Amino acid sequence: MRRLCAALAVVASVTNSLQCRAPRTVRARTAGLLRALDARQPGAASRRTAAGAAAVGALVTPDLAGAATTPAVEDVVENPALVWKQGEKRDAACNAARVRKAFPGPFVNYLSRFLLSYDEGSRAFWRAGSAEIPIAWDEQKVRRKRATQFANYAASVERGLCVYAEKSTTAAGDYSATPQLGVRQLLSLLKSRYGLLPDAQRQLSLLFSLLDPPLQPSEAIASLAARYENATVAAVDVVDGGSYAVSDAAALARLSARLPAPAAGGKAARLGAPRFAPTGRILGFIVTEAGCGYGAPPDVTVSAPPGDDARSRPARARAVVDDKGRLRGVELVDGGVGYVPSGPENDLTVVLDVAPPADNSACGTVATAEAILEYALVGVDVQARGAPTYGYTRAQSLGAVFSDVEGVRVSRPAVAVARLEYAARRNVPPPTAARWAPRDAASSSLTALLGVGLVPVWDGATHKFPAAAFGRIEGASRSMRSDMTPVRRPVELRGGQLVRLALAGAICTATTRAVLNPLELSKTRAQAAASGGARDDDAAHGAASPWLGVEATAAAGAALGTSSFGVYELLQRALPKLSNAFFADPGFATAHELELSLASSFGAVLVAAALVAPLEAAKVRLMLSEEPSPPSLRSSLLAIATDGDELRPAKLWDGFYPLLARELPFTTAKLLVYSSAQQALFQLLPAARERPLASLGVTIFCGALAGAAGALLSTPADAVVTELATGKHGSDWTKALAAITGAEGEAEAAGPGLAAVPRLFAGAAQRCLLFAVIITVQLLLFDFCRDKLQVSPENLSLGLDVFADRLSFYEY
Repeated sequence: MRRLCAALAVVASVTNSLQCRAPRTVRARTAGLLRALDARQPGAASRRTAAGAAAVGALVTPDLAGAATTPAVEDVVENPALVWKQGEKRDAACNAARVRKAFPGPFVNYLSRFLLSYDEGSRAFWRAGSAEIPIAWDEQKVRRKRATQFANYAASVERGLCVYAEKSTTAAGDYSATPQLGVRQLLSLLKSRYGLLPDAQRQLSLLFSLLDPPLQPSEAIASLAARYENATVAAVDVVDGGSYAVSDAAALARLSARLPAPAAGGKAARLGAPRFAPTGRILGFIVTEAGCGYGAPPDVTVSAPPGDDARSRPARARAVVDDKGRLRGVELVDGGVGYVPSGPENDLTVVLDVAPPADNSACGTVATAEAILEYALVGVDVQARGAPTYGYTRAQSLGAVFSDVEGVRVSRPAVAVARLEYAARRNVPPPTAARWAPRDAASSSLTALLGVGLVPVWDGATHKFPAAAFGRIEGASRSMRSDMTPVRRPVELRGGQLVRLALAGAICTATTRAVLNPLELSKTRAQAAASGGARDDDAAHGAASPWLGVEATAAAGAALGTSSFGVYELLQRALPKLSNAFFADPGFATAHELELSLASSFGAVLVAAALVAPLEAAKVRLMLSEEPSPPSLRSSLLAIATDGDELRPAKLWDGFYPLLARELPFTTAKLLVYSSAQQALFQLLPAARERPLASLGVTIFCGALAGAAGALLSTPADAVVTELATGKHGSDWTKALAAITGAEGEAEAAGPGLAAVPRLFAGAAQRCLLFAVIITVQLLLFDFCRDKLQVSPENLSLGLDVFADRLSFYEY
């Protein structure tokens, strides 16, 4: 409920003109009308961390030349451990899909944890965020706030990866020809900044093991892990002895083995000759004499294994002859068990008895064959010569490599892996961003890194993260992460920026309202006719120009757009700082965010209503005029302010309170409908978030629906504004209301209460159509104006650039 109230408070500050705020890029448009209506910048929480509190007057400095592009040099000097920059133009922003192709969510998450643990400026930023949390909050609120702060920071990290992702991916979303280029540049930067800090190299190896295999710098990952483990080779363990077919046991003596070089460039281990032993099985036979005269395959018998072991079993085979009656081969049926050589010569003779041919007259020879015994690796010794080996790690290949020797056929290669010792490993715990916090604090859990002893796992082809990977931050921060919005903080508004901001609002609102003047005219005349104040027949409508009162409509729209933006921006910056300073509590603004938003909203609406009230009254007078030559806007304002022969300017504001009563319900209903409709549509069609045209269509549809709903709810108040502007009731809005609800007509037969309902909603159809179109058009037009006048959200705020070069960044 509190979140809903806060959302309502945000939108209440923005009158009709403020509905036109919308991002220019298609992805930003899908973020919806809520951010389009909110003049605050994303990452508003960072505003509370700005040093000191400034008065409202200090927020506006006389710079009419436009300082929107002033670099934040002062801020860098003030805190060289962090760099805040003005954001890029939206059409120069990188593609989120390319970033996530190269750097998936778990990588961004773990990188954020790494930076919050190792980067001094980021650690200070994270600790300062705790001051924003009111001391009286319960655990659920505190953890939710901390998770949102972490998501904001992670979005800054993800945004900073753009420059590296663009070097590893293509615009089409595929890997580039050099996919590891950007990855290696990022690794080089991180190593140069933090590589000498305790345990940092191991953490970097873990971090980059979260990348997809084509992007992994495998050699660098192994080298970083090896610098941490710095292991020696204690022994070589045989995992699988393999299967080696040997007819001559002496050939095995010529085999050699070696281990890969240490990943950290240390001293390599030397291996002795591998040791093989017979497995007792026969792998096959080699025909030494083909014989002849065999009309059918002869019977063959394999001699029994030597010894009297009960587990022994003779091998079985069958002969295969060709069409010339010769022995082509001997197929092994069962390799038997127990064919192990014995004696000092290590010799074993296996006799294959082949039955002679039935007809010996055509051939005088009998076929013979020689058995091939199976050998397997049983051990490899590590030679201890000179200083011990070092520089090895579990994150590299530790398998022994065996040479090829003539006379030895490998049926299944042996697998032997080095066993490491870690006498030189540095068991130093990594720094943590939340060391000052208890272990069960949200700060500790959000910034936790894998503990000592764990390195990436090498599976023979790629590196694997040794534990369940940290996932992407979800929940309330999903929309924030979706468009990589970095942590932002507002700049001090200067006079030139305020002027351009007001001009953008004036152009957007005045243009939209003026173009839609025929709808406004139809609505106003329908309301006046319902209260008996004007003719509503076809002739009257036909005689009136559709552009009657367009100058007043445009002027009212310009005043509305001019006042809303500047006042709201000022109050959103001033009130949190002033309240924190006044109460000497940096968490006061967070605890009372709803109240401060309401105050900013109400202040903006007050100023907007005050400026628009005279023009709204003049607009109604002009649109209800039946004169052949309608008066000008100036003469209408003068007529309103004249009471008999006396000039009374205060009469221009007779409709001030009804105007407030119209604007607040309008914006409230508009936001409720928009947020609900957008959430429902994206839940129904989740793929629409990922498709630019679909997401844009959802945004426009929800905006039009919200505008129509807000217009419908505020129609009764608008009818009072119109009736009061006729000048027949002075400043008494109750009389104007009574004139509407008590007008005589055929509906009175149903009773006074029911008769008032249709008259209060006279012109509702025109008004709903009017504001449905207004919001849709303004969503696009206002953002265009802000961008051209250099008062976009990026121009009015600074974004955290995590990877920017810093002054003496090696100290951090």
